Amino acid sequence: MGKKKDYTNKELAEAHIYPNDLSEEDLKRAQEEFSSYRMNRTENMTQREKVLSRLLQLKYMMDDYLQSNEYKAEWTFGYFLDKYMESVFKDPSTFSNEISVRPFTIKQLIQNQKIPNDKILFRLDLHSNHIISALTWCRVLEKQKESDIIQDEEEMRKSESPFVKKMNLDLV
Repeated sequence: MGKKKDYTNKELAEAHIYPNDLSEEDLKRAQEEFSSYRMNRTENMTQREKVLSRLLQLKYMMDDYLQSNEYKAEWTFGYFLDKYMESVFKDPSTFSNEISVRPFTIKQLIQNQKIPNDKILFRLDLHSNHIISALTWCRVLEKQKESDIIQDEEEMRKSESPFVKKMNLDLV
């Protein structure tokens, strides 16, 4: 058995990252070629590929937000529903027809005037072919509620305090 050697961060990086021996000019040309390839690939995507790409991008955005410890007041259920409809290239009328709800209900959901029930969450799951699960939509709602509570916590404690008789916790 050999002796274990401690490697420096630089040695570890050099062992796992290929060195860049390109000149400035070669690097610029390589970046332009890659950019051109990506642009060409994006332009030649089918409608199905575009929808799938945009849905996955939205899913990862939602997952990242749900895993983070920060709250963004604007990232509500309605915000993500609106982004979802953009991702699948649907206007509210067409989309509401596809998930069998009234267009007015979609408008209320987007504007956060209505809280969706479980049926709507599952319809969204089914509409996305399970790419964005009902559980993900539910977690977005929960995070939105957490954000609302955190924003209003101090004010709500003061306003609701007169309605609560405090329990006596004096121990004998």
